[in-house]
Amino acid sequence: AARITAKFGYTADDNPFNDPNLHETFSWKKREDKVQKDDHEGDGGKSRSGKQDHIFEEIEKVRRRRDDREKHFEEMERIKGEESRMKELENYDEWARKEEEFHLQQQRQRSAIRLVEGREKPVDVLAKNLLLFGLSEEERQNRAAVKYQERYNAMDELQTLEAELEEPHVFLKDLKLNELEELLEDIEVFRKLEREALIAARNTGRNLEEYDDSPVLKYWDALHLVASDETQFLKTGGSGGSHSVMKEDIQKLFEGQSQEALTKMQGEIVAKIRRSAGGNAFDTDGGVIDTEYWQTVLNQLTV
Repeated sequence: AARITAKFGYTADDNPFNDPNLHETFSWKKREDKVQKDDHEGDGGKSRSGKQDHIFEEIEKVRRRRDDREKHFEEMERIKGEESRMKELENYDEWARKEEEFHLQQQRQRSAIRLVEGREKPVDVLAKNLLLFGLSEEERQNRAAVKYQERYNAMDELQTLEAELEEPHVFLKDLKLNELEELLEDIEVFRKLEREALIAARNTGRNLEEYDDSPVLKYWDALHLVASDETQFLKTGGSGGSHSVMKEDIQKLFEGQSQEALTKMQGEIVAKIRRSAGGNAFDTDGGVIDTEYWQTVLNQLTV
């Protein structure tokens, strides 16, 4: 009884077999008669202690196999749960991509409606050529695959309009300050929606080569920069104002420079700004980096 308790932790009151006689020796008459006969014939039978050791070893093997099965089952459940979570994440990413695409399409549709109905805002004029010619191949296929077509679709009606031939930066110069400020907000909406749709598409791993260098997003970024510059120009008094004077000084840095030289200058300015942002306030020549000034130079170079 003591060996059983020490080996397995089983007692007469607490064992998985609900056997109150667990510690008592089980007597199997026929088996005992056979063992006695074998011992009498001198077959070198094992001692009672040796037989118990053999039984304990077999029981221990059974317990190990049972533990191994339980561990294997737990591991399989863990893997199954992990696969299920990964699947849910994939479904969420796809859902997020579709949601961002929906919001972007709604924004484009609103611009198209205003253009078709002749009540366009400045941002609609800037978006017009994109809506006419800037759809990706996938977006065109998705539109063609829609089974339900609305009786009035502004994106289809938009195809009857002529393309906008005026350069965007020329168009911006005709706007008043309040119109430019409103335009900046509208441009930011397009930038945000385009960027979020881009990020969602990357998260789902769809058409990465198409989104890695998005010309549409670059277009809105450039427009935002030019519109901001024009807004600052008007806020500081227009021609003869502080921003105008500073622009003239900065423009002199670019005069007579080739495209290659301007590209090199751009890289050097970006390096200066990054050094300053990284906590190094001093330039390579030992002078203090004026981050605000060099950011303005970079913006003007981009413009």
